[in-house]
Amino acid sequence: MSVTTSGRLTLGEVLFGMDDAHYALRRDLHERAALGAIFVTLQALAAGTRAAVVDGATDQIARALDIDLIQVLSAGWSKYMALVDAGRRTLTTPGSEEILDLVDHRIASTYTPSIDISVDEVKVARIDLRIDAGVDLHGLSAVVARGRVTALRSGRASIHAGLEVDGVHIAAAEREVDLHLHLALGSGIVVVVAPGGPGVPVDQPTAPGT
Repeated sequence: MSVTTSGRLTLGEVLFGMDDAHYALRRDLHERAALGAIFVTLQALAAGTRAAVVDGATDQIARALDIDLIQVLSAGWSKYMALVDAGRRTLTTPGSEEILDLVDHRIASTYTPSIDISVDEVKVARIDLRIDAGVDLHGLSAVVARGRVTALRSGRASIHAGLEVDGVHIAAAEREVDLHLHLALGSGIVVVVAPGGPGVPVDQPTAPGT
């Protein structure tokens, strides 16, 4: 599946589409009985209360999936030696800019948040999530300035995403993105920070895929 976007692209949108993502997530949670443990825990409550709890859980899972592609790239590129070195050089030479041709590579991240479910402010259950994100980059050039990737030239990305809820597989999807035409970088992706500045520490960076 291919997609074009002029702004954010979240893992939730990759998994469930741009329209009615909340409905699709709720449907899949029910079809796979991923929230069955919650129903068992809440058996003594009225059906309406149980439904409200499930809706609330769905909302929280949807928020956990609100991870932008930029976040995934930033996490991976802060460990990419060539970009880190270019970032350091552009920080020490104000006004400089470097263009790097990047070899094809994959950035992979796994997120494992937990969601507490409460009724009348009393915790009754916990949901453990596993969110997998992978980005395969092809034919990409990156413009580096001020310690940041400020632009992408040419190139495309294959985005892979997966979701498990309490060990139950819920969804997996892949999308193709034209990075040059459709990915907004905003103020840039930090790959190295100036001494004392906020951002991702880059001591002893590792090569992609490690």
